[in-house]
Amino acid sequence: MPYKDKEKQREAQRKWDRKNRVGKRHQVWTGIFYEESSPDWREELDELCLPVCVSPLHDRDVWTARDERKNPDHIEGEIKKAHRHFLVEYPSGVDYATVKEDFAFLSGGSHIKFVKSKAAMALYLVHAKNDDKAKYDPAEVLEFGGANWRDWCSELEDIHATMLEMRAFIVERNVTEFDLFQLWCDENNDTWSRALDLKCSWAIGNFIERRRNRIQQCAKLERERRRDNETDSEPGE
Repeated sequence: MPYKDKEKQREAQRKWDRKNRVGKRHQVWTGIFYEESSPDWREELDELCLPVCVSPLHDRDVWTARDERKNPDHIEGEIKKAHRHFLVEYPSGVDYATVKEDFAFLSGGSHIKFVKSKAAMALYLVHAKNDDKAKYDPAEVLEFGGANWRDWCSELEDIHATMLEMRAFIVERNVTEFDLFQLWCDENNDTWSRALDLKCSWAIGNFIERRRNRIQQCAKLERERRRDNETDSEPGE
């Protein structure tokens, strides 16, 4: 709940931190920062040598009624201060104090929290699944330390729905060769291309091959049937 007394609010935040953050170890963390907090933040992230994704500049976000209920200073409908979100994945679990120290150059310690779903947070960097929020260009996501934003997002994809789409396309276009289909995906559909590379190439390749063999077998049987009919219809000598 919001406090009129700022010191009480800070103390409540400290108590919450001690209960929910201190000593808790997690592998994936996120936070918010303002660019003026560190003019050299890009160089600092390069030197950190951790996989980090940084959102485009969020300069069109607005406070909501819920935000205002939590803090009367956040007036519903007003534009928030321009900021960025970062998402980091550690090699193994670390605690809040470690993350706060690693990212102290961003002066964003009060906004740091652990992440339950890396993929969901990766999508949130551009508000991909948040229809009530401003949308941002995925091409403006910044990657550091070997992070791959699209791979992180793909962990949440519904692979079954993706495969249904691919199979429907294969039937509609009468695709008969897996390699040609994969090359088409590489050029035209990044989601399908990544799904093939990471998860379902065997299943889709098998579907194409079995469908092609069945069609060829049906065509062969139809030719034999027609030949037999023509032979039966010929007049006897």
